Amino acid sequence: MLLLWGQLCDVPYDLRHQDFIWVENAHTWSALAKLHSLRDVRSGLPIRLKPLPSESKFSLLSLCHEGKNTYWKVVRGEDTLLWVSARLSPRWLKRNLTFFQGPRTWRKARPPYREIEIFLPIAPRPQVPEDSLWQLNQAWIDSFILPWVQTLQLPRGRLTGISIELRQFPKAIRQEKIAVYIQRHPELAFDEKAYEVPVKRLPGKLRQRFYSLYAQRAAYAYVIRIQDYYPEKVEEARNWLEILRRKEPLPLPVEISGSSFVEVGLLPR
Repeated sequence: MLLLWGQLCDVPYDLRHQDFIWVENAHTWSALAKLHSLRDVRSGLPIRLKPLPSESKFSLLSLCHEGKNTYWKVVRGEDTLLWVSARLSPRWLKRNLTFFQGPRTWRKARPPYREIEIFLPIAPRPQVPEDSLWQLNQAWIDSFILPWVQTLQLPRGRLTGISIELRQFPKAIRQEKIAVYIQRHPELAFDEKAYEVPVKRLPGKLRQRFYSLYAQRAAYAYVIRIQDYYPEKVEEARNWLEILRRKEPLPLPVEISGSSFVEVGLLPR
């Protein structure tokens, strides 16, 4: 787990290029204010956060370790600041920052697992209105989605699809949760999760229908989240699903290139 504490200083600080990143939270700036070793990289002068007007005006851009030091890149207004401190321990980092994980990582458990969320569109989505492949999901619409949503009390809006949260173990995949997405107003440029339930809590007949469709019926779908990483474009999201279908090792997002997706197929198992 060396990557966990050894963020690289010479690659972009995001989950497209790194397996783990740390982001600020409510404790970050007050904790930094107590670091006696914190200094400005350029001048070597100590950083004193407490006398400054408002710590909330700072935003963390990146941090990384090099040798015995931890380097901080911070933005304040239009200024980008470079700070250095003595190398911080894993305990300090976990206590004072938030840890985000990329696609190649596993959550600690027995056995370890990844959280993956896939999306089955059943109408044009506001994010990708040109995507018409949702029509390939008619069997899912007729057999499961419409019968299910008719039993729910959903907020007003246009139904755009469902998501299925998977838990991927080293040798298996389990369906954990299922959610309904709605575009609440025609002028909103996004849809959102309006209802979510564990798959095991679906009504009996609907639950069996869901498992049957998942195992036997092809679907047009794509990945909208792997761990804490969200694909930016639908083309990339489609390719992630093909990698899962083929049971290939997951790459860094920046390593995905070209188009390898198949329009419809069985969902990852």
